[in-house]
Amino acid sequence: MYDIPSMVTAGLKVIDKIIPDADAKNRAKEAFELEVLKLATSESKAQAEVNAVEAQNPSLFVSGWRPFCGWVSALGFAWATLGQPMFSWLYTVATHQPAPVVALPMDILMTTLLGLLGLGSLRTIERLKGVAAK
Repeated sequence: MYDIPSMVTAGLKVIDKIIPDADAKNRAKEAFELEVLKLATSESKAQAEVNAVEAQNPSLFVSGWRPFCGWVSALGFAWATLGQPMFSWLYTVATHQPAPVVALPMDILMTTLLGLLGLGSLRTIERLKGVAAK
C-alpha cells in the first residue's frame, strides 16, 4: 500500500522547484494529482477483486476466515459478558472462594468484533439494495 498523502506532498514540491511557469506548473500539478488518484483507484479495485475471488472460493481455508473471525469474536464477547460472570458467580456460590478465571484481551476482541459488525452492516445495505445475488 502506498502513502498517498506523502507522495502528493513530495510530488508537488518537486513540481514547484522544477517548473518556473505558473500555468505549466498548475497543469503539471493537476496531471500529477490525477495520476496519483488513478494509482489509488487501481489499487483499491485490485484489492476488491481479490476479496471477491476469496469469498467465492469453496475451500473453508480461503473463504472461511471471515466467518471464523466472526464466530470467535462473538463467542469471546458472549463469554466475557455472560459466561465468565455466571461461571464466577456459580463457582463462588459452590466453593465459597473467588473463581480463578483468566480475562480475555477485550481490546483485541472488541476491535475485531466492531470491525466485523461494521462490515456486516454494509453487507446488509447491499442486500437491501439488491446488489448481492445471494
